[in-house]
Amino acid sequence: MLFNSIASSKWRFKSWFLLLFVVVACFASVKVYGLITKHIRHANSFSIDKIRTRDDQGKSLKVTQEQIANANEILNQPFFFLGKGRQCYAFESCDGQYVLKFFQQERFQIKGYLGYLPDFAIVEYFRTKKMKQKEQRLKKMLKSFELAVERIPDETGVFFAHLSPTQNLHHSVSILDSRGTMLLIPLDEVQFVLQKKAILLKPTLVKLMHQDKVEGAKERIAQIFDLLVDCARKGIQDTDGALIRNDNLGFLDDRAIYIDTGKLVQLEKPVTATEFIHDLRRVRPLHNWLKKNYPVLAEHFQECQEKAIEQLPV
Repeated sequence: MLFNSIASSKWRFKSWFLLLFVVVACFASVKVYGLITKHIRHANSFSIDKIRTRDDQGKSLKVTQEQIANANEILNQPFFFLGKGRQCYAFESCDGQYVLKFFQQERFQIKGYLGYLPDFAIVEYFRTKKMKQKEQRLKKMLKSFELAVERIPDETGVFFAHLSPTQNLHHSVSILDSRGTMLLIPLDEVQFVLQKKAILLKPTLVKLMHQDKVEGAKERIAQIFDLLVDCARKGIQDTDGALIRNDNLGFLDDRAIYIDTGKLVQLEKPVTATEFIHDLRRVRPLHNWLKKNYPVLAEHFQECQEKAIEQLPV
């Protein structure tokens, strides 16, 4: 009897201990989940501090008074949150014709554990190394937007870029962020670009085919290859390997453009036909999609591709 009583007491103790452990574990999990979701919400949210220019690393682009006046006139309207990519926050103008992009400056700052650890030699080594990598990425991004506005504005729709701080050149712009908060952004203090609003590739083709406008859809596909050939001739390459998946191609009224212009590079010479064929792998997912949904357009895609290759030197 005594043995059974002791065994029963031990079993009750273990049961209570296990229950307590489960309760504590559940409580801790809820707290951790809350902290993680709070961090994600903060990371995805928009604030002026996240776009404020820290250093004068951008190039002062040559702009005319007419261009400045035109930009300020466009910016004299509210802009609404459109989306957030890896490099920029995007806002659409009230009239639906333009996109205002701000650079995510916080991506180029030291964050995480490296920002909080003591200044030991080994920590400083990794911190400096990380900072140099971020500085290089920032320089590449700024150079890409310089190319977009100076070399291929027709191929990107980017018609104005403010890449270095100014004084009394621009007013503040009113924006509505993703959480419904109205903010005034002092444009002289931030880096931004203005781009014509494009319509997305696949929705455009689907709409045209739904309306039985097959020739119109074929013309849009031809415009894609016109874009690729024009950039190849100018020796400018978009290095986005997921061109179609990232929805980086869109259309204006009369042409195709690159929507995301943060990965452009200037090559030493124009692209050859052989190099162009290798680069065409980026639009292969579009061809696969057309074969599945619109075989007649897939056939036209092949024809346009062959004509594009013939336009470039071997």
